[in-house]
Amino acid sequence: MLALSRINNSKRLNDPESIFVDLGDQIGVRTTTDSRFFKFPFKKIPKNKIVKIQQASCVSLFYKSGNAIDIVVTNGEVEQVVAKAKQLLPSAEVVIIAN
Repeated sequence: MLALSRINNSKRLNDPESIFVDLGDQIGVRTTTDSRFFKFPFKKIPKNKIVKIQQASCVSLFYKSGNAIDIVVTNGEVEQVVAKAKQLLPSAEVVIIAN
């Protein structure tokens, strides 16, 4: 159990570069620490479909339709992940919800 906690909280798995990749008109996202640890393929999202980035206990990317993708960040790197998302999605609104 301790090993899993250490893995989930590792800097490498919560680094914005492990979560996002720029694919031109799309971004690739790995939403969970498991997908980052096992290097599952990125989920591809068209950049023009994301209208809001929300920072709370996790990072959420909202589509125009109102649906969202939640990105689990477990070691306090939420601000860095939001900054990277904003860099990749400059037209998206950023909303910060206090914990």
